[in-house]
Amino acid sequence: MKRNSRHVVFAACFLVVGLLATGLSLYRDYGVSWDEPVQRAYGETVYAYAFDGDDALLADRHRVYGPVFEVLLVSLERGLGLEDSRDVYFMRHLFTFLMFAAGIVFFFLLAARVLRDWRMGLMGALLFILTPRVFAHAFYNSKDIPFMAMFVICMYTLVAYLDRRSAWASVLHGACCALLVDMRVMGIFVPVITLGFFLGGLAAKKAEGPGRAKIALNFGLFCSAFVPLAILFWPTLWSNPFANFISAFDAMRKFSWGATVLFMGEEVRSTELPPHYTAVWIFITLPIMYLLLSATGLVAAALRLAGRSETLAVRRRDALLVLIWLIVPLAFLSFSGAVLYDTWRHSFFVYPAILMLVLIGFGWLLRISQLRISGVRGRVCALSLILLLAANVSGAVSFMIRSHPHQNVYFNSTVGGTKGAAGNYEMDYWGLSYRDLLESMLEKDSRAAIRVHSLNEPGYYNSFVLPPRERARITYADGVAGADYYITNYRWERMSLPAEAEFAGVKVDGVTLSAAYRVR
Repeated sequence: MKRNSRHVVFAACFLVVGLLATGLSLYRDYGVSWDEPVQRAYGETVYAYAFDGDDALLADRHRVYGPVFEVLLVSLERGLGLEDSRDVYFMRHLFTFLMFAAGIVFFFLLAARVLRDWRMGLMGALLFILTPRVFAHAFYNSKDIPFMAMFVICMYTLVAYLDRRSAWASVLHGACCALLVDMRVMGIFVPVITLGFFLGGLAAKKAEGPGRAKIALNFGLFCSAFVPLAILFWPTLWSNPFANFISAFDAMRKFSWGATVLFMGEEVRSTELPPHYTAVWIFITLPIMYLLLSATGLVAAALRLAGRSETLAVRRRDALLVLIWLIVPLAFLSFSGAVLYDTWRHSFFVYPAILMLVLIGFGWLLRISQLRISGVRGRVCALSLILLLAANVSGAVSFMIRSHPHQNVYFNSTVGGTKGAAGNYEMDYWGLSYRDLLESMLEKDSRAAIRVHSLNEPGYYNSFVLPPRERARITYADGVAGADYYITNYRWERMSLPAEAEFAGVKVDGVTLSAAYRVR
């Protein structure tokens, strides 16, 4: 089925309107994650270095992180004149979601181009949105969500270049790659892939002298956009671009975070996690049909690459690109000694590749049912596949609705859902549920002043999005002895907490994410 340009435009408009409506209606519902104040402070430091000449950045341990999105958020904060923390973090959540929305639209365009069917692209975009954990992160994770979205955009511009091989497309792709690298250094993966395709084009037998000259020129144009813009938008690189980039890449791989994570029922140091850590988290936190169809798509793409699956409406080049996108980064992160933690959020940028395999697998099975199974049986098989996917997606949607705004604790049935995963895997590790907990406490305790001691920083950070009058009622104590309430999200919790002392709690499917205990 061929793509229809009018349908593509209509579907893209539908996505944009739907995503805007979703973002505008929900962005005020989420709490403040553990990393958000740190990210905001880093953005301010980079902004001060770039525009005010403040050299504090040179001693900042976060200078190895790409700052471009954080600087954008700081610029918006200042440009809009936001002063109260509630307004600041709501703005951050909205624009983080808008970046996610841009990624969804470009994923639709990419999938429609690769699968050659706008309906497959629209289906992929909807599956993307209806991924519980990713959806929740889309509001408050200004590290991994913008990077994932920009990764999709860069993959789209790469495919667009490979289709057109025009000078303009190569420059645009170079500019997008610069922004990607300046969000996270792992983005260098896309320019490396790009180099591989350029070299492949130069080596192709069908490329004659003029063709090779054009490819070489386009690669030069790509580099002329990528290199200077990557340096311009990352002030850490200004003094010594090459050496500082290598240092940033090495620091990413060896980031010094040595705390423990709860994984498969055991507390394991982040520096000692097994290579299958990320794969297990992906396996237990995506809807089952996504996993089955992506495995099918993996087989189909491999067969297409080997030239043994003519029923698949995907070019061998695109099948290769999707396989590289998924396999190479996961292999690098798993076996390079990179320090990983906080579930698989560091690997969100490979999730679009997983979804591409879902679409490839789905399309392949439909084609087989149409071409290999005759008559009614073929239609029944196709309909059964669609109904299975719809049923699985409806289960994920049901969880997203009843757990809102805590979709970040979704687990699939391989571990018994959220209830079955409790005690074996991290739950609300970033402390988003503290917001609902504080609101519940303030509603139940009407006193003008409440003293609170929190297990960790998010218990304090989430007061930032409370209304100023309610925020003023809370005072944070240094220890439990000086507090009225002790609040916890149970991360690294070692205290004995009697159930009868619980004053308020936030629960999803019977699992307590955070709770307040009366201590006096």
